Amino acid sequence: LARASAAGVEVTVLHTRPSTSAQRNVGVRHVGSPIVLFLDDDVTIPATYAETLLRRWEREGLSALGGIVGATNPADTPGPFARILRRLLMLHVADSRRTRTFIRRSGKVWFVDRPRTEVFVPAAGAGAVAYRTDLVRKHPFDERFGGYALGEDLEMAVRLSRDAPILQIPEAHYAHQPASGGRNARNRWYYRGRRETYFRLQRLDRSLVTRIAFAISLVGEGGAALAETVRERDPHHVRSFTRGVRETLAELKVRRDTSRTAGDEHAAQKSPE
Repeated sequence: LARASAAGVEVTVLHTRPSTSAQRNVGVRHVGSPIVLFLDDDVTIPATYAETLLRRWEREGLSALGGIVGATNPADTPGPFARILRRLLMLHVADSRRTRTFIRRSGKVWFVDRPRTEVFVPAAGAGAVAYRTDLVRKHPFDERFGGYALGEDLEMAVRLSRDAPILQIPEAHYAHQPASGGRNARNRWYYRGRRETYFRLQRLDRSLVTRIAFAISLVGEGGAALAETVRERDPHHVRSFTRGVRETLAELKVRRDTSRTAGDEHAAQKSPE
């Protein structure tokens, strides 16, 4: 607080329930500026990062963009065989040889961490991205889950980008280092099965091709959970992932059935006797 005060930066500490989504939403409601910058606890930015983003945004005008993000260090790069498997199994892929980030049919993302030129992207994680404050308030983070809600940032970004595009620029760089908690906790596979699966399904269409791609990705993730179970001799990984997927699919099935029943009742009420 003393360092921030000396630099002329106002720091406000807010308290809310333990939920990354709720905490982000509460923070945004207290922001007075038209642009808000999100930073994960495992992200480091240079002193010029925010300035570079804002100068580029200023050239377009505030309403022209919904968000802006820089380039980052490549994610942990698996070996050639693992990369091929991730592509075939419709999982997340980090590959800067492509032009830009895009969302795969399964809802997983093909990340281009360092694009060669400026590109519009369909979504961005909340690691080091600046958004228009009004659009984040219009499209808040889904507070369905408490604690660490894996995948909620991408789901929010997809909704927001439909109102205004998200620009990724290569001249601003940030470093993203894996954190010791959160995604690496013992329940990480449950989070993937329960929460990340839930948020992926929120933005997927119901076409046959999409259903097949989604099913393939579940097989791929289940295989990865099984591999960790074998490697660590801990059945918790594959069991928790399977339990999470089952819970999500059961919840969404109940929701669809309830919606269908309500729709049928509404139609029956409107039809003539």
